[in-house]
Amino acid sequence: MILLPKWFSARTLDKLPRNQRLRKIEKVFARVIAAGNSHPNADELAFFAAAAELLAQDTLFSPDAQKFFKDAAALFSAPAPAADLRRTLSGVRHLLLTATGRDQADWDFTDDSGQLDPSKRRIFEGMQV
Repeated sequence: MILLPKWFSARTLDKLPRNQRLRKIEKVFARVIAAGNSHPNADELAFFAAAAELLAQDTLFSPDAQKFFKDAAALFSAPAPAADLRRTLSGVRHLLLTATGRDQADWDFTDDSGQLDPSKRRIFEGMQV
């Protein structure tokens, strides 16, 4: 179970300015992905579906992105394997990172406050870039 803030709802998100809404959704999806193998409960899936539906209605996204969000909302609304949920959450998150001008490399992992958490970085001995 992934704990969402009590005040978080699709209705609340809809009232936020666009960039703030995108950043909030990205942050929640990042938290879910970071939770690992935890499977979202019904309330959380309903939130993800509503958030994805809000994104699908955002005409500043390309038609392809809007379709992806619409498909994500459908996936979150139906029973789906955990791997499909994580893949879709990640896809939505990366579209939001791009839309907000943020980028996250594979080795950049953040904690709940958004600060870089070096303890989550994986080092592969003998690898150089």
